[in-house]
Formats: sequence, structure tokens, C-alpha cells
Amino acid sequence: MNEAECREWLETGLGCDAAALDRLERYVRLLREESSRQNLVSKATLDDIWFRHIVDSAQLAHHLPDGCRTLLDIGSGAGLPGIVLACVSDCTIVLAEPRAKRAAFLRAVTGALGIAGRVSMFAGYIQRYSGSTFDAIAARAVAPTDVIIGWGKHLASDKTSWILPRGRNGCEELANSAHRSAFHVKRSVTDPASVILVGRLGEGP
Repeated sequence: MNEAECREWLETGLGCDAAALDRLERYVRLLREESSRQNLVSKATLDDIWFRHIVDSAQLAHHLPDGCRTLLDIGSGAGLPGIVLACVSDCTIVLAEPRAKRAAFLRAVTGALGIAGRVSMFAGYIQRYSGSTFDAIAARAVAPTDVIIGWGKHLASDKTSWILPRGRNGCEELANSAHRSAFHVKRSVTDPASVILVGRLGEGP
């Protein structure tokens, strides 16, 4: 997809309105600018940022549970997928990112996009975060599935939806997971060979 096709998918495939697209456009500008100062995403992907990062993150909105109100993004990094999901959904979101420079960038972004009222920053390791459980937990390119679950399980109930993009090795990773019976495999719209693991731990044995 080129940028125009990505925008069309966001509008027709995800139902984004003009305000959501404007937030995404401003986020892309901020991400490009900050990438000249710190390594937020691979430089090789900057020319294809709408496809490789925006649509790739936004598609996770399709897998949010019905009535989702709260979402945790573990290892948010550049704000992927957390900032993108904040732009395209009404969820209240916690971005968990331990690296100080990235956390500072995320705080600046939430302010610039006008979403600070429902997006908060936890600048630390998620194992140290305490609070109520979330309706959904997402993590993109952070760690293996079982490691992510180990980090965040104290913030999940048996009704929490885990939404984990796993790339092309996702099926193999799931086969070796202690939680394999809890997840369903969904195909990525940006790469048919890549998968997204979606499930609730309460659905396992």
C-alpha cells in the first residue's frame, strides 16, 4: 500500500473519520522528526511509515473486545501500537515504556495530539506497574509471547483480551507457548505471512 491506499484503508476498512486521520498525520510528522534524534523505528521503514507502522498498528483495533474501555501497551517505544490506537479508538490507554527518551517523546506526542486526557505514560518496567486490570493488553515487537504474559499478567483478568502481533514466526512461537490453547491466530493485513495472536487466558485449560 502507498500512503493514499493506507488512508483509504483507514477510512473504509477501519472507519476512521477526518479527526482521526488528522491525528495520525500529525503523529507521523512528529515521529519522522524525532527519528532524526533517536532510533524510534528502523530508518529503512520511514519511507513506508504509513504501511509498515500506522496501518500495521491500526489493524489491531479490529481485535479489541466489544465495549473495550481500557488498554495497556507494553513496551510502547515510539507509540506503536498505543498512540495509533488512541488516534483511532476511544479507549483510555496506558503506554508503558522504560526508556527515558522514548517516554519523554510519548508525553510530548500525547500533548501535541490533544489526547493526554485519556492516554497516560508509565515510564518504567511494566512489572512494577500496579493498578486495576485492563480490558485489553497489546505489545508489538517487544518480547516472546510467554515473556510478555509473564510481565503483564498481574494486570489482566480472565476477561482481558491479549492482542499480540507476532510476525512471520508467530505460529511457531505459539506452538511452543504454555498458553497456546488460549489464542486464536489472525492474519495481518500488512503481511499475509504474519500473524496476530488474539486470546484470553481464561479460555485456556
